[in-house]
Amino acid sequence: MNINTSSSEMNNYTNPMTSHVAEDVIELQSSIGRLDTIVCALWEALIESGVSEETLHEKIRDAIENKDKYVRPSYEPVIAKCPNCGKAVQGSRKNPLLGKCFFCGGQVYFYPYTDKTSADRKQDDGNDL
Repeated sequence: MNINTSSSEMNNYTNPMTSHVAEDVIELQSSIGRLDTIVCALWEALIESGVSEETLHEKIRDAIENKDKYVRPSYEPVIAKCPNCGKAVQGSRKNPLLGKCFFCGGQVYFYPYTDKTSADRKQDDGNDL
């Protein structure tokens, strides 16, 4: 074996840890995107409902200062039943608040701080979201 041969072999080497790191980064980006979407929607809904920005700022300060009093959500993947066929559906990495059934193509919406989906809510109260 000469130096040129070993050099070309190293060029083709891929570190097995690199793929895991890339997957972890994608998962974190997905989680941050989900949380950003939720926070933005909630902030706008609260302002539209008449809650002042100062009240929201006070709540944020309270959450920071009294972190043990607030329940944090689980970051495990959420799996729900498809509203059309009942098969298991998981949120996608690109849009973690929305799942698409592999079997029938039905859509499932995932909501934070609850394990209920839009299909479950429709059955509970008869109202469409």
